[in-house]
Amino acid sequence: MHLSTSSSSSSSSHDRPHLSPAASWAVLRPFLVILVSMVATLLVLGEVVTRLAGWNYPSFSQSDPDRGWAQRPGAKGIFRDENKEGVFIQMSKDGLRDVDHELAKPAGTFRIALLGNSYSEALHVPLEQTFWRVAGQEVEKCRPNGLDKVEMINFGVGGYGTAQELITLQKHVWKYSPDLILVGFLTGNDVYYNYRALVGHAGEPYYVYKNDRLELDDSFKRNLKLGRMKKIQQQVEDKVQLAGAVIHLRNEIKQWMFTGMQKLKASKNTVINESEKTGTLQPTDFVYVPPKDGDWAEAWKVTEGILRLMKQEVASHNVPLVISTLSNSPQVNPDLKVREEFMRQLGVNTLFYPDERIRLFGEREGIPVVTIAPDMAELAQKENIFLHGFPGNMGKGHWNQTGNRVAGEAIGAGVCKALSK
Repeated sequence: MHLSTSSSSSSSSHDRPHLSPAASWAVLRPFLVILVSMVATLLVLGEVVTRLAGWNYPSFSQSDPDRGWAQRPGAKGIFRDENKEGVFIQMSKDGLRDVDHELAKPAGTFRIALLGNSYSEALHVPLEQTFWRVAGQEVEKCRPNGLDKVEMINFGVGGYGTAQELITLQKHVWKYSPDLILVGFLTGNDVYYNYRALVGHAGEPYYVYKNDRLELDDSFKRNLKLGRMKKIQQQVEDKVQLAGAVIHLRNEIKQWMFTGMQKLKASKNTVINESEKTGTLQPTDFVYVPPKDGDWAEAWKVTEGILRLMKQEVASHNVPLVISTLSNSPQVNPDLKVREEFMRQLGVNTLFYPDERIRLFGEREGIPVVTIAPDMAELAQKENIFLHGFPGNMGKGHWNQTGNRVAGEAIGAGVCKALSK
């Protein structure tokens, strides 16, 4: 018998039932609603916890097309870094850590414009306790005849090197018609920040020597984030504390990673023996070591070149320039043994090499230089007081209230001395 074959009636894949888009959405919608609800609930709880815990990290800065960053006009909030008590900060309408100042200088007023970095920005203490407020009160005692008052205007911005300070002078200071330019020169950071090879950071302008001529390198602008999205982010940070806390944490991690990478970079100009490296030294500490060659020698060369450009800039406006070197925490630690151990690690017999170098530079260039660190060190040791740091971290970081007062009195007296010549 011959059996004929026939096609089987087995089902194929295209015969299987499938859901229409509408039916698929009907299935997924409850899960998406639950997911969105959970995320929203977590965000609300996070915001509540952040506010109850006092984790408030307002954003005071914004991108700047000429300097990389600058303070944000009108930004306000509680600043708690280092000083855990917190300081209420409100930037002026012109983006200064200061009160509002009218562009037109009031009659009978002697105006001083201060350039500097985070020491001048001074977010760690109330406005009335900043060193430049104290210095202004000191200069009141020696103001030029015929004038009624002294007005200090603070252009200091955290993280600035001398290059950014020069650009600030060129583009933002002159509209206030100052009578004197005061530079708060922090030896602990300024020389280091002025040379890209040391910092390894591309988010700011630098000056570089090309054919023995100092030129501005503003290549950072290629990666600068400006525009609408950046403004929206800042608005969110202002209104949502959780966003500010997350961004603060992100920035802390980035800073920790950056600092770690900097520590791994071997210094090209140090007299320290390998056996004496304890891991406590920071890359910026080598400013106390007189350089013979390498990156630090070039950093000093660039720094002095920028200060010469600053001298030329103020001379073109017929305004005097005064430089005041500030103090670094290792220089003025009240414990002499701590300072001596730090010098031993560095292989130096003084911590005032950078201050003396700037003083001698000022003598050569005809720029008055106020040097305050040696006297502050003597006072700190004599009275056993910390001029840097706050409870929980005394002796480190920025000036506390006492440090600002002592520095302000010394700088004010130095400006008076410069004005009398």
